[in-house]
Amino acid sequence: MPSKRTRAWRAPGRVNIIGEHIDYLGGTVLPFACDLELVVSVSDSDHIDIRSVDADAAPYVRGVEEALHAHGLPIHPCSGDITSAIPVGAGLSSSAAIAAGLALALTRGRRVSPALLQDAEIRASGVRGGVMDQTAVLESRAGHALLLDCATGTFEHVAIPEEISFVVIDTGTRRELTDGRYAQRRAEVEAGHPMRRAHTDAEQRRVFDAVDAMRAGDAASLGALVGDSHASLRDNFEVSSPALDAAVTKAVARPGCTGARLVGAGFAGCVLAVVEAGAEQDFAAAFDTAYVVKAVDGAGPTRST
Repeated sequence: MPSKRTRAWRAPGRVNIIGEHIDYLGGTVLPFACDLELVVSVSDSDHIDIRSVDADAAPYVRGVEEALHAHGLPIHPCSGDITSAIPVGAGLSSSAAIAAGLALALTRGRRVSPALLQDAEIRASGVRGGVMDQTAVLESRAGHALLLDCATGTFEHVAIPEEISFVVIDTGTRRELTDGRYAQRRAEVEAGHPMRRAHTDAEQRRVFDAVDAMRAGDAASLGALVGDSHASLRDNFEVSSPALDAAVTKAVARPGCTGARLVGAGFAGCVLAVVEAGAEQDFAAAFDTAYVVKAVDGAGPTRST
């Protein structure tokens, strides 16, 4: 008889401070794993049956299972549930978190690579994304951002200074990466489209400037760079929306906010605001749905596991 002992695995969402739409070009990006998380709770079984109350997890269960097989890793059948605090389709990498949580559950906690999770996501969605999300979800460290070279997979942890806080504002709008617009933008930039390349070239410079600002504890400079990123995503990459622009405008008018931008692929979802420490709670209260987010460790067992 299979053991009925429950095991639980947590996987965080991802917030990208800066470096949008350059991961799949092999650029260097600056995300962190945030404390909006999901939990996969399972018991051993003679078959795989893991479900989510928030979204259709079946494609990801299948994608992770296929990727584990392809990478030669043993699978331990189990059944259980996914509960999540990560808004789906909002630019916070709920899909990478699901893949990470499922991989932990199906391997009983075996360490997997970002490349395996990337493979699983492509199998599940058909969208050919970069490796930023998976690396951030797996490799992040509490209190730090991840300066990740997407060309080599190498990274270093950059401390988030106590002077800087981050708030995620959820506009309530949603997008699907499978609707073709993400793939179109990627194809355009890879083909050398002048406006798209203007964004990606400048965005890469902003990443390194942002690291300097964080190391100096300079919220004003970091916010200005984040604001420039949004303007470029809106005007050069054309992935913003009226709801995202409105949220950015409202954010930067609030006390303590030094800059804001859309986060994730764009078109809908969330805005990330850079806020001076101490002002974040009052700032978040001005929005219908906003989260003061903290940087946490990458995916792993819950404390009760």
